[in-house]
Amino acid sequence: KSAVNQAGVTLSHELKKRDIACILLHPGYVATDMTACFGGGGKDVDAQSALLCEQMLALDMSSTGKYVSYTGKEEPW
Repeated sequence: KSAVNQAGVTLSHELKKRDIACILLHPGYVATDMTACFGGGGKDVDAQSALLCEQMLALDMSSTGKYVSYTGKEEPW
């Protein structure tokens, strides 16, 4: 996970030179096959996907390189 995060930050720096914004998204706890072994629960996949799409549509150069949750809140590294 750390390597993926670092790759995203590096990508955001490289793409910024071309005026292309790039963020890393935190989907939250989503009900998937992978999380089912933890007793179920979690958010609906379709609902969370829609929220992530909203964050992608709101993306601009001021948010490039940030780690953002599905709610739009910037998350600490």
